[in-house]
Amino acid sequence: MNCEENVIFPFLMIHVPKLEPVIQVLRADHHDFKNKLQVFENLIAELAKDKTDFDHAAVLEKIREVGTYMIYLLRSHNQFESSSIHKVMETQLH
Repeated sequence: MNCEENVIFPFLMIHVPKLEPVIQVLRADHHDFKNKLQVFENLIAELAKDKTDFDHAAVLEKIREVGTYMIYLLRSHNQFESSSIHKVMETQLH
């Protein structure tokens, strides 16, 4: 993500300005993913703490929910990126 954020996106915004709205969506996805990853890591850390079976099950359910969301976000992000950024890069910068 850092390469996209720091190199590719700024380059495209200068050389293919019509992509700016698409880039903003992709940046929002990156931000959302980073936040969910932090939540996921915190939930994993919760599992290491001594808890009752009920608490343990609740944390596992939250991990499942966040993990599922992250997978769908990645799939959606990659599909959106392929159908927008990559196609424009092939036609405009080739």
